[in-house]
Amino acid sequence: MLDVEITVAAEEDIPGIQLAAAESWRAAYAGIFSPDFIEAFIGRAYSTESLRRVIHSARSIFVVARDEGELIGFSHAGFGPRNAELYRIYLRPAWWGSGVGDLLLRRTEEWLREEGYQGYGCFVHGRNIAGQRFYEKHLFRRLPEYNQGDEFYFWKDLDGGT
Repeated sequence: MLDVEITVAAEEDIPGIQLAAAESWRAAYAGIFSPDFIEAFIGRAYSTESLRRVIHSARSIFVVARDEGELIGFSHAGFGPRNAELYRIYLRPAWWGSGVGDLLLRRTEEWLREEGYQGYGCFVHGRNIAGQRFYEKHLFRRLPEYNQGDEFYFWKDLDGGT
């Protein structure tokens, strides 16, 4: 049984989020993107100001997972242009396959249901096989008609939405 705490992110979580993102991106995308691209992306997408903005947004939820106080992963979802979207879910590589991603996704889906969504989508790189398997395990289905370049689009129906 996992003894991991899942909570809504706060500003003091930003350094841990940045560390988890950097470790995860470097491991997951090493064979897909160049190291320079990965570092530039991490710097932009996970800047302190960018994270501060999304953590305080009323239009999204950003949750973190902690083990014995150490931030080990996070999930961020919100309202996209047409539907709810899972923007990102990442774990430090040592925690891949541990079930923590399941806990993060469960909490994120609780919020989406509370907001009245019947489903949500996400994008995953076509060469990110581990990511695709994670989504398929959680009953997402691929909708190729919504792919964007190398990014595959996945959709999940939620029970109990309005």
